[in-house]
Amino acid sequence: MRHPLRTFSRQLVFAAAVLSGAAAQPGRAQDVAALGTVTAAGGAAVVPLYVRDVSGTPLGVDQASGNRIQGLSFRVSYSPAGAVSSVTFSRAGITASLTPLFELSPSSGNTISYIGSFNETTNPIPFVSNAAAPGNQVLQLSFTLSGSATPGTVITLTVDPSNTVTALSNQAGSATETTTNGNLSLVNGSITVPEAAPLVSSVDPTSGPTTGGTPVDISGANFQNGATVTIGGVAATGVTVNGAGSISATTGAHPAGIANVVVTNPDAQSGTLVNGFTYTSIGPGNADLSVSKNDSPNPGTVGGTITYTVAVSNGGPDAATGVVVSDTLPAELSYVTSSATQGSLSLAGSTVTWTIGALANGGSPSATIVTTPTAAGQITNSATVAGGENDPNLTNNTATATTTVIGGSTADLTATWSKMKKKGNSVSTRLRSRNIGISAAGAFKVKVYHSKDAPVGSSGKLIKTLSVAGLGAGASSKPVKIRYSGSKPISGHYLIAVVDSDNTVGEDNESNNTVAARIP
Repeated sequence: MRHPLRTFSRQLVFAAAVLSGAAAQPGRAQDVAALGTVTAAGGAAVVPLYVRDVSGTPLGVDQASGNRIQGLSFRVSYSPAGAVSSVTFSRAGITASLTPLFELSPSSGNTISYIGSFNETTNPIPFVSNAAAPGNQVLQLSFTLSGSATPGTVITLTVDPSNTVTALSNQAGSATETTTNGNLSLVNGSITVPEAAPLVSSVDPTSGPTTGGTPVDISGANFQNGATVTIGGVAATGVTVNGAGSISATTGAHPAGIANVVVTNPDAQSGTLVNGFTYTSIGPGNADLSVSKNDSPNPGTVGGTITYTVAVSNGGPDAATGVVVSDTLPAELSYVTSSATQGSLSLAGSTVTWTIGALANGGSPSATIVTTPTAAGQITNSATVAGGENDPNLTNNTATATTTVIGGSTADLTATWSKMKKKGNSVSTRLRSRNIGISAAGAFKVKVYHSKDAPVGSSGKLIKTLSVAGLGAGASSKPVKIRYSGSKPISGHYLIAVVDSDNTVGEDNESNNTVAARIP
């Protein structure tokens, strides 16, 4: 039996050779293949590849059966190559759920290709004729960037226009559309590594009148020329970026209370100093507000409860109005409940706001905030009070409690796959279990599945169970060879490792216990 890939390749080359002498004609309709332009995130980027099926071209949904776009061949180069650690080329969009007659994704140097063909009867590619630009997504390139892809790096992506590597075809491969025969146009793409988001660490002074007009110096990192500043949602004026770590500005008018300081760079990334500035009323009244904060128990335990008692006092000489306490819980604490002897409490995100309202001279209400620690270590939690009157002493407006949390497991189990080797419907690779935590892990099991989906779905089949005697902190197991053979094509399926499948090791982080690898 003749191999379908060899048949398609010969037909493609033959058709390209026949059509290579046909030049583009002015006004001729052309199908379009376009790469996306994206911004990287977290050291990775997914770039879509679209095809726009235009009516009146030799191939398309407007043509007779047998002349639909059912074959895809693209080669893409990327530069600078050193900015890319790895890349895969795979089906996505309207081809994601289709079963190809065959598909390959060879790579060489700074290029990667996709070649695939689909049966028009059983797996027609559902193009929308004359879809709005850029068309229907058919493929995607998934990039992992290297350490040399520093902020500001632009990686250019170029579709090779050669008719021997980039073409649309019918299922038989007897008719093609290429740039050479004038039936296909190409649009290149790019990946931009964004500049780092601004970080706001402090503001000086930390308070000013509600009438605004207070000059402030904002310190931090990654500030860009053209950055804007808001304090309590009100735009600051006279914003001057003195350097990447310093901004000067003037506050606008704002009601009395605690406000966030937000710096937004021209690229729309922003940084926030929560409760960084306090607007105070300047009038005939003076109210010296103070706050204290106690924790119990100390030390606490992971999974237990830590109760914070926050007390506010008005040292006068006048009554205070609009008294508000803000307490932003650190990431290591989960909110449980809260109550107060005066006023009300609310939770927004991780910030607990205690609205006290009016507080007479000598008044001293209190509130309790119950939390659950989720990780061992030192936890620091602060509360800040502000009111509507002039506060003659701001040094006692913030109180901090530092709690030691013990217990809990700091083992962190995961796994890594080596490069897969595929031949026909068989694949082989190696799997290594890892403990990336700071404590040792006892014995555990790893179950390995073959699945059409990731994570393991109803199609998942257990192919191997591994027993690991234990791993020290930062240790890895010896690689174990994994083989799988299927009775049907397995390209695009997954090998999935479920580490500590029986949950015998206590971990603070189990989000990385399931690791999937796509079969090429």
